Amino acid sequence: MSSTLLLPDETEPATQGWEIKERLDHVLDAVIDSGEPRVSDDGGSARNSPLRDR
Repeated sequence: MSSTLLLPDETEPATQGWEIKERLDHVLDAVIDSGEPRVSDDGGSARNSPLRDR
């Protein structure tokens, strides 16, 4: 899942959780930030699978 937030009178959408929280913390109950996508060793997406320490 991904989402962007385009506030009134803004030309660029807010896409980072920290940015949305910083600007709207006074009106939101929660901001969920899933972090940055990760890539596994085989080049596939590892967002939904754990990465293991070596």
